[in-house]
Amino acid sequence: MQRRYLKVAPQTLLVSTQQAVGILATLAHDAHSVVKSGQTADPTDSTGQPRRSHGQIMTDLFVQRVSGHAPAAVPAEIQVVMTDEALFADGDTPAW
Repeated sequence: MQRRYLKVAPQTLLVSTQQAVGILATLAHDAHSVVKSGQTADPTDSTGQPRRSHGQIMTDLFVQRVSGHAPAAVPAEIQVVMTDEALFADGDTPAW
């Protein structure tokens, strides 16, 4: 499951507190409506499982409203280089 969250930090907000509260209240209300309707399947997961949490739905709604695009899976590739000894034995050589 992809983790999504939106963290609001007062030092980084470019809106007033009143506007921020309104934004969060609207997102929370709309996310609650999505949860209540049962449409919590992750649109980026072709299997439809697992279900998104209330917070994940709020974040998806925020991104969609700000960017104008529906949430999409972001392909990622992680490459790790390590010795066979570090992988299969008790080697002390760090991976990089």
